[in-house]
Amino acid sequence: YCIKFNPFYNKLFLTCSEDWTIKLWEIDDNNDNKGNSKDNKNIIFNKEPIITYDLGSSVNDISWSPYSSTIFAAVTSDGKIHLFDLSQNKNKPLCSQSIISNDCKLTKVAFPIGF
Repeated sequence: YCIKFNPFYNKLFLTCSEDWTIKLWEIDDNNDNKGNSKDNKNIIFNKEPIITYDLGSSVNDISWSPYSSTIFAAVTSDGKIHLFDLSQNKNKPLCSQSIISNDCKLTKVAFPIGF
C-alpha cells in the first residue's frame, strides 16, 4: 500500500493494503474533542472508514481521477483493475477487468493527464 488524498476535497482520502481492502476515510474537523481547537495543529481522523471495499486480492495501488472528485481506480495482485465512481454506485466498482494473468502483479495505476 498507499494513501491517496482526493485532489478536489482534501478531507477525503483512500487507503489500500494487502488485507484486500480499500477504505475511504474523512478527516474530522469537528471541534468537539477535548483539548483540541482550531489553532491546534493536530489532525483528527474518524475511527472508522466511511466505506470499506473488499476486492478479494491484495490491493497494490489506488489513484483518484484528476478530472472527477468521485472516480478512483485500483489494481490488485490477481491482475485486475477496478474502476469506482461514488456518484454512480457507492457499494461496488463500476467495472473490474482482468488485465494480466495471475503470474504477474499490477503494481501501479494512474489516470492519463492532458486529454
